[in-house]
Amino acid sequence: MELTRLPSEIGMLAQLTELVVEDNLLTNLPEDITNLSNLLMINIDDNNFIAVPNEIMSLTSLTHLTINYNQLESISPDISNLVNLKELLLEENTISQLPPEVGHLTSLTTLSVTDNALSSLPDEISSLSELQELYLYHNHFKEIPPQIFEFKLLTKLTGKKYLL
Repeated sequence: MELTRLPSEIGMLAQLTELVVEDNLLTNLPEDITNLSNLLMINIDDNNFIAVPNEIMSLTSLTHLTINYNQLESISPDISNLVNLKELLLEENTISQLPPEVGHLTSLTTLSVTDNALSSLPDEISSLSELQELYLYHNHFKEIPPQIFEFKLLTKLTGKKYLL
């Protein structure tokens, strides 16, 4: 049985460090999730989100955020609140643009935006000095985004169809 909502009581699980609610029919998260100050990882893959839930933006302890296989159209500038984020996975959505504020995620080591509708990257992304893995394939790039050459620690770059 697929969940259509999470109960607000989830906010009472004060010691929760990981929340995986993938493969459901969720479209939002309860406001009480903001009480989970120890949460390090959220996986909301394969749901029905059209935007990153605002509630996530206040979870500043997050290190891993996975929102693959949804219908995300855009990413809020408030993503910059997630200063401890190391891994951001946004695969198989319909994102056409990343906000410049993604450049504030200076702890990020892995960014995957495969299977979206990106044709460029914001200049500010070059501030991601810790980035080691970047997955760009199945987007609408006409050339390799020049910002990539700023990533001195990059060990993995993937870009197939629609990158070159």
